[in-house]
Amino acid sequence: PGAVAASTRRGHGGRLAARATLPPPATAAHAYATVARIAPGRVIAAYGAGDSESREEHESFGLPFGTLDERVGALAAAVDAAQGVGAPVWVGGRHHRVRRIAATRADGWNAWAAPPEQFARELAEIREWAGPREVVPTWGGLVILGADENEAQRKAQRLSPAPGTIVGGPERGAEALRAYVAAGAQWLVVGPVDSSNRDNADLLAEAVVPLL
Repeated sequence: PGAVAASTRRGHGGRLAARATLPPPATAAHAYATVARIAPGRVIAAYGAGDSESREEHESFGLPFGTLDERVGALAAAVDAAQGVGAPVWVGGRHHRVRRIAATRADGWNAWAAPPEQFARELAEIREWAGPREVVPTWGGLVILGADENEAQRKAQRLSPAPGTIVGGPERGAEALRAYVAAGAQWLVVGPVDSSNRDNADLLAEAVVPLL
């Protein structure tokens, strides 16, 4: 993030989401504070507790995955340590204990890959728990985009996307993303499956975003 922040003047940067169980809370907060000084107003400090998909990677490096209590505790400590680093603090995750931390301690919440209806239900709970606190609701997920529907389907056949991936040309992609805006999302974090293809940035900026 630091290298990207130093070489750009637009856009926000950060990790979605840093696993709170890996670095000590103060170390992670210091790193975010450093990047926030490089790119003031353009950094987001995002944390997650890790999920079942993280276990294999942890254990392959000889790192303990931790119990749910341990991971949620580490997340709360990381979020608390990040207060005052000069960047908004987001929490990523959909478990109800993770969402409670977002509602009571963080500035924003990100739901990765939640369908629109589920996103709306989980957001309603967060708002109930948050009371008068303002928590920015955000959604993130994978997409396969093409210049038209045929190109998107060809790419999907080649890439074998995970269930729930948005696949389509600009119109279909925008339609799917608008459902999250209608459900309450204020940010959309879109991750192309073929992220090394730079055409995705142009498709998003020039063909999809104007339709939102």
